[in-house]
Parts: sequence; structure tokens; C-alpha cells
Amino acid sequence: MIRPHFALGAAPYDANLPREIAPQTFWLSGCSRQPVGEEILHSHSSFYMACGTEKTAIIDTGNSRDWPDVRRQLLEALDGRKLDYIIPTHPEMPHMGNLEPLAELFPQARIVGDIRNYHLYYPHLEDRLEMRHVGDILELGDRQLELIEAIIHDLPNSLWVYDRKEQVLFACDAYCYTHEHEPGQCALLAEELPQEPTVADTSFVTSRALAWTQLVDPEPYCQALDAMLAERPVKLIAPTHGGVISNTKRMTELFKEGMRNIRGQ
Repeated sequence: MIRPHFALGAAPYDANLPREIAPQTFWLSGCSRQPVGEEILHSHSSFYMACGTEKTAIIDTGNSRDWPDVRRQLLEALDGRKLDYIIPTHPEMPHMGNLEPLAELFPQARIVGDIRNYHLYYPHLEDRLEMRHVGDILELGDRQLELIEAIIHDLPNSLWVYDRKEQVLFACDAYCYTHEHEPGQCALLAEELPQEPTVADTSFVTSRALAWTQLVDPEPYCQALDAMLAERPVKLIAPTHGGVISNTKRMTELFKEGMRNIRGQ
């Protein structure tokens, strides 16, 4: 059951976050403000936290420009617990931008994932980097986080994360869509927005954020996505750039159609 703890549209843009999207699974985000005509709209840079009975982990870190609010949200969600694992899905600002202040705030936390070049960014953190691979499991006590192939990837060492207990897919740069939204809508699921994302929304942002999608046949990627979802039940999809998705079947079909439309743009 998704349990929001906010009043829609009644507070400043970030006060609705963190949001508990599944038991002990929290959505955190720092939104950039973008002028669009006479309006100021927001754009997601989301990350997530999973708390087990023994350990806690965050998937991605948020953007460095949002650190003060990222810190507030994280400490609120942890509710006095320590952070044990930091899982940056790949080395890009929205995904690992707060790695250094997080490492300082939680000196016991381990940085895990495909971290093959992170020592070049953070040589002083090299002793806290743990190389993990597709198929590896991170044990949190009563729940397991599985590192899986990033079918829709940004960089060669992109990884996705799957929560086996709560059946949440943390899909980093996949399932992105034109994600500008109004203040007060930062913590809304994709299905709670006044207008749900469309095929055009998904193809627009995917083609521009992931330029390689303009050059490849989308069908192998669509088939791989279907195979992954057939193997793992998914109740929620948690992307970095966009709201959390609860209607996973519908959004998967929209996203695949968006991929197919990119070649024709």
C-alpha cells in the first residue's frame, strides 16, 4: 500500500518528500526549477532509500545542487538509523553528485555497484568502494536488493536495482518522460498527475537524454525489457527523472512505443 504523508499543493515544493512508496521504501528528490513561458516548472532528480531490519541503502544520491534538502529528506527517512550502503547507478551528476557529502555524513557507509572508475573521481574514498556485478545481492536483513542489467542505459557501467521483497524496480534513466511539473506535484505518482505521460512524452526526453536510442533498432531492447519483467514481478517502477510509476504494465507499453517512435522523429 502506498502511504503518502502530505497535503497536495499545500506546502513548498519539497515539503511532500520523502514519500513512503512501499513499506520502508522512500522516494526522495531534488527538483530543479525551470522557466517555461511565464511559469516556473519543476524537474525531478529522484533517488530512493530501502530500509531492512539490519541494513539501509540508498539508490543514487541526488544532484549536488540539492544537497541541503537531500540531507533533510534522508535524515527524516532514516529516522535515527545510520546509512549502510550507497548505490550510485552510474557516475553522472544526478546519480552520484552527493557521494562525497554522503560519505562524510555517514563514515561507515560502503559505496557499492559497478564502481570501476569512481576512484578517479574520489581517490580519497577508494577504500570504501566495493565492486559489484549484475546478479549480485545486497542483503539488508529481511529484504534483498539485486543488481540487474540496465537494459536502457546511460553509461557502460549503468546498473538497475530490484527490490525482491517489495518488488520495486529502480530503473535510473529508463522510464523517463517529459517530467516538468508544477510546484506541489513533486511527490505525485505518474498516475496521480493531472495528465498522465504519453508516448510522445517518453520519446521526446529519451531521444534527447540518451542519444544512442536514435541510432539503434529498439526491438531488442523492448524484448529484453519484457523478458526482465516476466522474470521479476514489479509493483512499482522508480525512475530518476520522473514520478514513481504504479501502473507498470501501461507505462511499460508507453515507454516501448516511445522507443519505437524515436527512429521516426
